[in-house]
Amino acid sequence: IYCSSLTDDISFSGNEFKDRSTNNMTLSDTPPLTGQQIYVYTALSQNPASFSGLSFWIDGENGYTDLSGNSVALTNNGTTITANELNGLDVFTFSGSGQYMSLGTALGKPANFTVFALIKADNLSKQGVCGSADSGGASATAWGDFVITQTTKPTGSLSCTHSDDVDYRLNTNTDNLLSSGSWYVIVVKFANGVLDKDIWVNGVKTSVAHSGGTSLSLNSGTAYEYTIGRTGAYNGSYFNGDIAEHFVYDEARSDAEIIQLTTYLQDKYGI
Repeated sequence: IYCSSLTDDISFSGNEFKDRSTNNMTLSDTPPLTGQQIYVYTALSQNPASFSGLSFWIDGENGYTDLSGNSVALTNNGTTITANELNGLDVFTFSGSGQYMSLGTALGKPANFTVFALIKADNLSKQGVCGSADSGGASATAWGDFVITQTTKPTGSLSCTHSDDVDYRLNTNTDNLLSSGSWYVIVVKFANGVLDKDIWVNGVKTSVAHSGGTSLSLNSGTAYEYTIGRTGAYNGSYFNGDIAEHFVYDEARSDAEIIQLTTYLQDKYGI
């Protein structure tokens, strides 16, 4: 039995298949193997390491250690870990008052990126989830700022802002897209240029609008500090709530891949 999308073995006893991997696949109603019949199963969801371009990956269960294989150093500035918070798994907790994590400039300034975060905001005031954008608008910077309720935008909306002399901003324009106290898988994807930029919530591509500049070269300018739990390196808007898992790619993931990785998070955390 060969399952190309799994890194661990599936074994079977008699007519019953059992998943011995860490993917927790449900294999039910399996017919018996007779003669030369072979039944092949593939995982419906894959973990972040299943795809190329993984730059950084953390979850509450493994604490402040990068799981991407890139050994990115993370500095914790006051965040805590809450045990067994979501589906029996640990999460990172942010008070909204000066707590955040920093990766320095280790992620650089890629031309394309996709950012995933499983979050629960305890209020919907303006607050940064993650990012590295320069607040002064002096030069373009990759990664940008992923912000809940950006200034002048609807409560509970999401924005991703870049600086290119004039801010380039991708906004959701739905009031209360997020509710306080609820868990969401949020994703932002930027490809170099202007035609392939999306924000997703729980596996659904949201309606977005662009503001500011009309083009952007994401890998120009300066690579600023990447932070988790606040907006970019030079301003506040600290996150108030929990982040269970966070990972980023220096590639623009396809729609199908975004859905696969969203499913991975939803299955793992039972949301």
